[in-house]
Amino acid sequence: MTGEGFWSGKYPRVLAGVAVVVLLVGLVFVVKNIYPLEPAPFVTTFGECAASYLVVGTQPRVCSGSGKTFYEYTGNQLQLDNEIRVQGVVAGSVISASPLVVSGEALEDWFQGGDVVVRMIADSGVVVGSAAVTLAPKVPDPLRPGASQANATEGFTAFEATVPFEFSDTSGQGALVFIKSDGKTSLVIPVVFNKPVVPEPPIPYQE
Repeated sequence: MTGEGFWSGKYPRVLAGVAVVVLLVGLVFVVKNIYPLEPAPFVTTFGECAASYLVVGTQPRVCSGSGKTFYEYTGNQLQLDNEIRVQGVVAGSVISASPLVVSGEALEDWFQGGDVVVRMIADSGVVVGSAAVTLAPKVPDPLRPGASQANATEGFTAFEATVPFEFSDTSGQGALVFIKSDGKTSLVIPVVFNKPVVPEPPIPYQE
């Protein structure tokens, strides 16, 4: 076989294919050693799953990982909406400042027999803040001097609460819990703690 016949036949294609395979194998080897693939983390809760895997859907959100499907707990605001309503805080709200000031309204029987208590609970179950709610002051009626107008839905009583808490005891996830005065009913609102980053003071320049 002449040299011209060798280079014009099937042998160059075979050599090119071998070269491509060798190149790919070498590339895979280099990538695996420079960028080793870490095993997928094993997760047991929605929070752990959401930190490493894709989250889809809303109310509730869904995450799949470690061969399991996890549903985000969204609390019981909808179930208790006919008893107690909190303004400005919903499931998944980010809490980034202490104290937390909340307001809302509840049926009058929530306040009979004692105080309604609101607690801030970390994901670990530790109570990091607690306060008793207070009845909101009446709103002056601009059309009737010296009189007050309703500050809540009929049959409800408006309230306020200021809850100081410690960021150091939280782990990202948590809940805001309102406990009825009889201790038998609780409103649970899952929240996320976002501790603000305090910048370090600049180092003074020294010559």
